[in-house]
Amino acid sequence: MKAQSEILVFVLLFLLSISLFTIAVFWSKDIFQKNIDMAKVSSAEKFMKDMDYSIQSLIKSEGYQEIDYNVDGPITLLDDKNIETRTVITSDISLSNQWNNITSGSSYVSEILDGDVFRVRLTYPESEYYKVEFFTEGPTLSKPKSVKIDKNSTYYENDKLTIKIRITFI
Repeated sequence: MKAQSEILVFVLLFLLSISLFTIAVFWSKDIFQKNIDMAKVSSAEKFMKDMDYSIQSLIKSEGYQEIDYNVDGPITLLDDKNIETRTVITSDISLSNQWNNITSGSSYVSEILDGDVFRVRLTYPESEYYKVEFFTEGPTLSKPKSVKIDKNSTYYENDKLTIKIRITFI
């Protein structure tokens, strides 16, 4: 009889611990997903800020720079003034569903949560002194390991300095 009660206690404690573990995993699942999504947001923002900084450096000098692409989603060259990254966000983190500028100056980085897709865009509007034009000789949509940026040419068009920046997805 004593052996039966020990087995019964063991089985009950085992079932109780499995139940508590299962509850803890389901409860913490949302917290882990929020942390993963916040890391995705931070990674996309940091990449675009680094890219903007690299382009600003190339505008002032010559050469090229290569940036590691650590964003969980594709990058797109939308047109000659806009580059955008996208990543899927599955948790309910608080992000704006309106375009929000996170930098300012001669260029700006803006972001929006469009449904469950977080979009970060780098834009170079035309200034009164110069304009920057992006182009690529490869695909305009990619999930690269790195992005190469190089200053291709500089010339005057309609009395305005035009700087051509080649974007290559590697």
